[in-house]
Amino acid sequence: MDLNGKRVVVLGLGISGMEAAKLLQDKGARVTVRDSATTGKVAERADALRQLGLRVELGPEMRSDSEFDLGILSPGIDPKVPMVETLHQAGLPMFGELELAYRFCECPIVAITGTNGKTTTTRLIAHLFRTLGKTVGMTCTDGIYIGERRLEAGDCSGPVSAQMVLMNPLCEVAVLET
Repeated sequence: MDLNGKRVVVLGLGISGMEAAKLLQDKGARVTVRDSATTGKVAERADALRQLGLRVELGPEMRSDSEFDLGILSPGIDPKVPMVETLHQAGLPMFGELELAYRFCECPIVAITGTNGKTTTTRLIAHLFRTLGKTVGMTCTDGIYIGERRLEAGDCSGPVSAQMVLMNPLCEVAVLET
């Protein structure tokens, strides 16, 4: 996916939105990040991104003079909010952060979903790949792992954790509990 010079808006400035914005900038995109919040962690992340040269717009009002080639929607943003609806009505192609990470992932992905047994199945598949000598990135209800190292503890199933694994250059295989 060639993003060089493309105008991309990231909607949502949570942890994964911040990482998506940095990835897009690394890939040559001209990035604008928007979030309706104005205080707390969002304001801190906004300051950090501005220091990297990214444009950040906070608050409920959107500038109407902006045109974009692509929109990236954070998982916590409701697709029905006006900020998203306006861009959608303008015909802007949009997809989620996980799909963005997937497009730049250079390793095979195994995703496990269902009702029962997901964590056990995830661990088993990761173990099989490790016995083949592969460095496995794994997300599950126990945490995020790269190889044998746990990066985060706790329930780390879901898109934010998956993005961390998919973008990690050490991973040769990604095994994700969803």
